[in-house]
Amino acid sequence: LPFVGELLQVKSSEKKWQGAIERVLRSFGLSILVSEKDYLEVSAYVNKTHLKDKLVYFRVNEARRSINSKPAQDTLLGKLDIKKDSQFAVWLRQELEEHFNFICCETVEDFQKQVRAISISGQIKSFNKRHEKDDRYRIDDKSRYILGWSNKEKIESFKNDLKVVQQE
Repeated sequence: LPFVGELLQVKSSEKKWQGAIERVLRSFGLSILVSEKDYLEVSAYVNKTHLKDKLVYFRVNEARRSINSKPAQDTLLGKLDIKKDSQFAVWLRQELEEHFNFICCETVEDFQKQVRAISISGQIKSFNKRHEKDDRYRIDDKSRYILGWSNKEKIESFKNDLKVVQQE
């Protein structure tokens, strides 16, 4: 049962967008994907168990159409890699297209012109109405990052932070 975040990562060529994309996808990325064959068992377990926390999971029907077109580079989807060997890759691509179809805007002027957009500083605009920016944490705080199929970079970040604290 993978977390969405384990199956997505920001392309190495798009790392300057990591913080903004992490903010947009955080809640989705912390969700678990449940295949149709595991659904009955998982839903029964979740129903009978007091989890002591919040759990979001998606029942994934793998019978979705495949997508061959390459996403535009200036979109959120165009800045992501989806783990290709995952049984959920097609489903993830479609969910991202449907719910996270944002244009990535380098300038506030470009952001203001778009209907659905994210700025590099983490401001999100949905359907030209709802705007959101969550600055409770620094946008470059890697301890909050959840995307990627390896946690090696996150562990290195913690080690570097520990060295800085020890030197002080």
